[in-house]
Amino acid sequence: MTPPKNFKVVKVQEPEGQKIRKSLKYSVKDGAAASAMTGISDSFLPAYAIALGATNRQVGLLTSTASLFAPMSQLLSLKRLHQGVSRRKIVLTSVFFHATLLLPILAIPFIFPEEFRVAVLILLFSLYAISANFGGPAWASWMGDLVPSQVRGKYFGRRNRVAGVFTLLATLTAGIVLNQFTGDKIFIGFAMLFFAACIFRLISLYYLSLKYEPSLVLSGEQERFSLINFVKKMKNDNFSRFVLYASLVTFSTSIAGPFFAVYMLRELHFSYMTFTLVTVSASIASLLAMVYWGKNIDRFGSVKILRMCGLLVGIVPILWIFARGDIFMIVLIQLLAGFSWAGYNLAVFNFVNDSATQQQRATFFAYFNILGGIGVFLGANLGGWLSSYKIPLYPGIFVSAFFTVFLLSGILRLLDYIIFLPKIKEVRPVESGKPRFEVFGTDFAGIVNKVVVGIYVGSTEVRKVRWRKWFGAGLDNILNRAGRVRI
Repeated sequence: MTPPKNFKVVKVQEPEGQKIRKSLKYSVKDGAAASAMTGISDSFLPAYAIALGATNRQVGLLTSTASLFAPMSQLLSLKRLHQGVSRRKIVLTSVFFHATLLLPILAIPFIFPEEFRVAVLILLFSLYAISANFGGPAWASWMGDLVPSQVRGKYFGRRNRVAGVFTLLATLTAGIVLNQFTGDKIFIGFAMLFFAACIFRLISLYYLSLKYEPSLVLSGEQERFSLINFVKKMKNDNFSRFVLYASLVTFSTSIAGPFFAVYMLRELHFSYMTFTLVTVSASIASLLAMVYWGKNIDRFGSVKILRMCGLLVGIVPILWIFARGDIFMIVLIQLLAGFSWAGYNLAVFNFVNDSATQQQRATFFAYFNILGGIGVFLGANLGGWLSSYKIPLYPGIFVSAFFTVFLLSGILRLLDYIIFLPKIKEVRPVESGKPRFEVFGTDFAGIVNKVVVGIYVGSTEVRKVRWRKWFGAGLDNILNRAGRVRI
């Protein structure tokens, strides 16, 4: 039977709400694949640089150079956005080059002589970071339109938890693989990791391509909002003060951040497997804390979470000094770091989203990232210089040059917290009161007390027994609650 001459096939348009729900699911899958890439590649780039023969200063330069130029690329991204290029196209282009640049990075030891390898890595890693950052503002603007503001913290908390699982599994697997290679064959192991990372990033690209993009209308006023005007407003504007605080924290963190891996591999002589276990311990804590922080950000606001986590991230690098290579203590410190950084990063991301209109969101994220990138550049170079010299402020304590770096980083983080954070106001209506952390049957202050006591009070055996007891009680608490949860 033939259809009538005037017969037309009409494609039924999918409701926007359904498109958004599907896109949010695709975003979780995209985040999972991208996090697997991060766990395989980015987590081991400092180790790769050390294997290529990088000095402490070169490791700092690797981080700082990429962090300075990569955010600057976002100005070009904003320009393309204002010219009418879709956010989806910008993001997909950025991710494609982010994935494929891993291929020349893995080929470095097989192509270049030893004296040029580190320089080539710094160049290629800078291009790799630029490609990763180029689509950042467009992605943030895109996701900001897809996720309703009232559940933003909860959604990203859950998304980040899924991403954390994949980061954890990928990092563990990568560490096991890398541990099978020794000597010059170690570069075969790194090549396998980076190739797998490229595949995972291409999988991420596929899920990004399936997402729906809501329409975006940019005004002329948005285009006149320059970076210089943004910096000039830092004394009087709440969001600008927030960016100043976050950028100073980034600077303070970058003094020590790139060098924990160098300290573990070069001075403590950790195997790649031990290094991996220390790295994933922070990921485990972050994974468990994400949903907790996300729900509390939705209820109590980002600023209250920053007040809790900002203090902890200042304490963490100082604790490394007293660990003195004790693997048990280092793992406990990493658990505290993962817990506190999970809340801090999620609160920062949500504060930027809450502060910006749809038209401002991409610009706000770009300026935030640019100033943060300058902080990383200055901090990592300062840390690289300091880590090359032993400064015995107190004889017998500063046995490693890295301890000076850790101490300075911690002090500056705490000063940022004391001086700048009190000046920042919440930008949306939130509940009064404060979050309580009850996973281990106690509140937030109790958890901090247990971590401090667990690390420093008693012999190693006494501390191990104490933590087994506490974790056992926490596990019983979790299982009891699980029995009351409706699925």
